[in-house]
Amino acid sequence: MKIGLDLRRINDTGIGRFARNLLRAMIQSDTSHEFTLVFSSPADIDTLAIDSDALHFCFAPAPKYSIQELVSMWRIARREALDLVHVPHQFHFPWFASWATVVTVHDLTQIHFPAGCKAQWFGPPFAWFLKAMCTKADAVMTVSEASRDSIIECLDIASDDLYIVSNAVDDGFAKTPDQTLLESYRRSMGLPPTNMVYVGMLKPHKNLDTLVKAFNMYIQKYADNNIKLIIVGKAEATQEHRIRKLARELQIHHLIRFTGHLSDEELWLTYHLSDLLVQPSLYEGFGLTPLEAMACGTPVVASRIPPHQEVCGDAALLVAPRDVCEMAEAMAAVLQNPTFAAELRRRGLANVKRYTWHHAGQQALKIYDIAYQRYLYKTRRS
Repeated sequence: MKIGLDLRRINDTGIGRFARNLLRAMIQSDTSHEFTLVFSSPADIDTLAIDSDALHFCFAPAPKYSIQELVSMWRIARREALDLVHVPHQFHFPWFASWATVVTVHDLTQIHFPAGCKAQWFGPPFAWFLKAMCTKADAVMTVSEASRDSIIECLDIASDDLYIVSNAVDDGFAKTPDQTLLESYRRSMGLPPTNMVYVGMLKPHKNLDTLVKAFNMYIQKYADNNIKLIIVGKAEATQEHRIRKLARELQIHHLIRFTGHLSDEELWLTYHLSDLLVQPSLYEGFGLTPLEAMACGTPVVASRIPPHQEVCGDAALLVAPRDVCEMAEAMAAVLQNPTFAAELRRRGLANVKRYTWHHAGQQALKIYDIAYQRYLYKTRRS
């Protein structure tokens, strides 16, 4: 089969990582298919870091969320005579396709939390767009049972058309860093011996206000001024300003370190320098960062929301996302109790093995076959 994969979001932290690892896994599982990869520019090929004779590259630069972005993918698919196109980012969906189509819907953040998104048409209009797209596609992927249930409920999509291809952790996170490298990185970041970390975008649904307030409550109760909260992730200026303002009002701004975006190696080292990951999100599609932390042996406190309950199970300490007191108590339960922290590490290392890119790649290839057969059936009937 000639498969097209839209990789114009390959540099995005979440979608890009999903697309890169899924492609690697599919190529390792089955080399009988040909893959046409669509990038925004030639420089993006280096990001992929995959060498295979099954790959063919095309380029379609276009402004984000533009009509040109949609049309360019359609033109490439037609020119390359593709049998199937997989769009890991729903905004690139080729509406007037004369080939099989698969789309990945990671979550419904744009519907449930439109205020944190740039485009003005997110919210109810986007729900209509997404439902139409899912109905048009030959198969729809999502990343968890929780996300699948949310999509079915919110968009009224038939469950038979929705398949799960879960995220997994990159192999590099499971490696143990050299102690000299780790200490050198600690000094360069100005980090104390004890740290807790948050990893993700700085957006409203990530619930960082509760995290900062819980961190303050923990500090006040245990008089612990030898700890830092590391906040990792790309931020919009207004959101970071709001969190910094809250930290100054609580007089703990000197105990919080904003790193911005980190490379994979820097993130790996940061996990290993952290005694606890706190992930307080109000909403997620999957929740990959708790798994990454677990792979590094870092205990996890996470919000008690369906994706975290599904992905983390009993390997994380789950708390009500808006309960500042419960979150602070959970921080203390890990940081003040080495025995419990060690137990969470053990559970986390076992839990992360449930998710592999090899399995995800095999699942995706099966879904491609299903989608292609559906497309052929619809074509014969029309």
